[in-house]
Amino acid sequence: MLASSAFSRPRRLARLLKHLVEHTLRGEEDHLKETVLGIEVFDRGQDFDPRTDPIVRIDARRLRARLSQYYLDEGAQDSVLIVLEPGSYAPSFRKRDHVESPAVSFASLKRTSVAVLPFVNLSDRAEYELFCEGLSEDILNRLAQHEGLRVIARTSAFQFRGPTRDPRHIARQLRVNTLVTGSLRGDKEQVRITAQLVNAEDSTILWSQEYHQAAAGMLETQETISREIAGRFGSRFKDQPESGCPAAQAHPAHHSGTSAYRLFLQGRRLLHQGNREGYLQSMELLEATVKADPGYAAAWGNLSIACASSLMFRLRNPDSLIARARFAAQKALELDALSPDAHAALGLVAALADFNWAEARRWFDSALDANPVYGFARISRAMLWCAPTAQLDEAEDELERVLSNDPLNAEALINLGRVFYYERRFDMAAEMLQAVLDSNPQHGNAWVMLAFVREQMGMKQQALEAYRHWERLLSFSFTTTWTNAVEQILLGNPLAAERTTRKMAWMARFTPFPLAGLVADLFIRLENYDRALEWLEKAHKERATRLICAAVDPAFDPLRKLPRFNRLVATIMGDAVPNPAEQSETVLR
Repeated sequence: MLASSAFSRPRRLARLLKHLVEHTLRGEEDHLKETVLGIEVFDRGQDFDPRTDPIVRIDARRLRARLSQYYLDEGAQDSVLIVLEPGSYAPSFRKRDHVESPAVSFASLKRTSVAVLPFVNLSDRAEYELFCEGLSEDILNRLAQHEGLRVIARTSAFQFRGPTRDPRHIARQLRVNTLVTGSLRGDKEQVRITAQLVNAEDSTILWSQEYHQAAAGMLETQETISREIAGRFGSRFKDQPESGCPAAQAHPAHHSGTSAYRLFLQGRRLLHQGNREGYLQSMELLEATVKADPGYAAAWGNLSIACASSLMFRLRNPDSLIARARFAAQKALELDALSPDAHAALGLVAALADFNWAEARRWFDSALDANPVYGFARISRAMLWCAPTAQLDEAEDELERVLSNDPLNAEALINLGRVFYYERRFDMAAEMLQAVLDSNPQHGNAWVMLAFVREQMGMKQQALEAYRHWERLLSFSFTTTWTNAVEQILLGNPLAAERTTRKMAWMARFTPFPLAGLVADLFIRLENYDRALEWLEKAHKERATRLICAAVDPAFDPLRKLPRFNRLVATIMGDAVPNPAEQSETVLR
């Protein structure tokens, strides 16, 4: 159970469950008191007071929900149930009334989880690579409409590319019992596509089919393959009656010409990179797509996401990006009123351009109403609604929901580490961020967050190393200057740091990049709080992303007793929560 995906994150739920079960089995139920659990399981310290810190009650509630989820999915065959009744921390153990016997045929075998791996291009034609990617994603999107089927998201599933793939290893990584795999062979005229369903437990093939098609008709074949594979998992779809059609058919995919579709796939691949270069290049390709086919709703939706996401990096003129994001989203909604991308993009604009958290929440919620497994919208909701308004428990829940279907999603993992940082759980944050970097040492966001965490932990040398990694990956003049100033401060050279900070302030006046937040950060470190507040107010006018979570960010703790800072925080939080000051204070206890 503890190795299942339900308890892989957050690890503290697994730790809490293990602690409760072990003490109960030893007959030590009297030891399971809220105060004791706070100290022994949550490392709260001897002064822990459950009247002011509800962490034990909150996680006990989460544990009950997680147990229910586990027994509906991966634990569906477990014969003994662990039950945690409300009001008690001592679990009870019950025998399940009925356990289904495993069957051998695909039709009768309960398939509760599936990952669609990228189809492998075994031809010598590079352009078929994009078709394979599009086919895999089309199958994934159709399966995601199935009721009761856990489908691994693209971000995680597409990490397993290439013809040499061990199904059992992939299944362990993604915690699924079924894999969809396939390959394409052919030349300029004809193609042969093989699709398979694989039992992940023993690598046996449950179903296989070959499709022979003229290359010119590949898009029609894609539709046939994805529909047939989806049908192998039954006919019940989310938000549809059992005899109805797939939800995906209520909003049919746009069948564009081959050239526009190829541009769309290229732009979408770059968009999924999630970095500044990817956003810039994807905008160009997606603009070319909608120019070639103005009726392509999905392309307009992806373009709106690319423009809105670029606001986080200030890649181009913000006003131009905002206008383009809104225009593209509106075009997408005219063609498809339920476009999740368009709703999510408008949420990003409301948050990043206006600091309007309530409006952002409205758009993110509508995106998730249209597509509940849309991980990008759920991450955005967590970090651009929940976290800015100091609702960190909800932010954590949202990110955990993403990771339940997308366990290798680096952005979700980094942001979960960020939430732990905001909650002052620095050990957990460092562990989460280091795990991301062990997998991908080129992830700049993970390095800078790890640097913040190490600095809060008093680990100056490790923080410096992380800052240097981050700076080398970006290599902008202003990041180099800021990193040099931070290094001088951490090494105890305040005079040199003051000179570098003055240089940074001078740069902020002449560069098109919004640097006021970085200058304010340096003045906070130098304990010049008047200058820090002056620059923070400038940063607020620039809508600096560093201020988004000012209510909970430990970097601003030295300012929290200053009325001027608290007024600024109240302005940033707005009327999204009833009492911003009280909400922030609750988080910081």
